[in-house]
Amino acid sequence: MRALVIYTPKKRLIRNMLVSVAFVAIGIWMLAFPAEEIGLDDTLAAYIGIPFFGFCGLFFLSRLLWPKPAVVVDEAGLLDNASACGVGLIPWTEIRDVRIASFMNQPFLAVYVADPEKYLRRANPLKRAIMRANQSWVGTVSNIPLSALSISADELHSVVRKHLRTGMVNG
Repeated sequence: MRALVIYTPKKRLIRNMLVSVAFVAIGIWMLAFPAEEIGLDDTLAAYIGIPFFGFCGLFFLSRLLWPKPAVVVDEAGLLDNASACGVGLIPWTEIRDVRIASFMNQPFLAVYVADPEKYLRRANPLKRAIMRANQSWVGTVSNIPLSALSISADELHSVVRKHLRTGMVNG
């Protein structure tokens, strides 16, 4: 079977980077020019939003400057590199199930692995914390955001299921 290599569309990366920059600018503006009725919530939102959206913007910029596949489906397994919390290569022997799911109206491909702790141990502490949150919300550490891909949810799900069914597990 041929490998399926999926990149995040450049237009989507540019849009997401510009939105991130806008949120950083709004956060800075909120701190620089506080309204008279500004409260702790506004200040806290700015202090959390600036680094969060700054990181997001840098992530999107890095993907623009140094493109790499978001998802690869081949004989080796499924490469989850679609987000900053991607778990990397998941060999077919470790995939127990894949489902299309959604969280907060965002569709994703949920990849259920035999040993989630293996993937958590490989991650740095921040990424691990986010992966644990994902696991508690949706039941798996590998969640590939479908909004970041140039392929439909059904098509990706079908290709992955086909690889699982046709014996790619044995290489």
